[in-house]
Amino acid sequence: MRLFIKLLAFVSFIMCFLWTNAYALVDVAINNNSKADISFALSYLDSRSQKWVTEGWYNVKPQENGIIKVDTDNSLVYLYAESSNGKKIEGGAGSVELLVSSQAFFYFQDQGLANADSKAKFMRASVKNNKVVFTLN
Repeated sequence: MRLFIKLLAFVSFIMCFLWTNAYALVDVAINNNSKADISFALSYLDSRSQKWVTEGWYNVKPQENGIIKVDTDNSLVYLYAESSNGKKIEGGAGSVELLVSSQAFFYFQDQGLANADSKAKFMRASVKNNKVVFTLN
């Protein structure tokens, strides 16, 4: 009986360990402090497939905030944004040039994007405490 309880406790511990490490959700917070609508796209290393994903578009209204949860255990997330007034939020140190479409999109970078309209320079941000915050003015 004691062996059974120890075995059950061990199996429970392993299941809890696997469950908590199966999903590495990171909050990508967008603080839109501008007077324009913002549309943004993200790129991150997907923790399940271990492939780089690029997806868009997410929208945040003026003076509002949004949070997107992405499944990554990597320390970097990339963002590209366009505002309704024509301003682009892009580039900077460590930026990467990726394909985007004017339509909603999702693709693995090693497979490309069939309906790509252009390339954009995604800016790099570091994940801290499972969160990345972009503030757009």
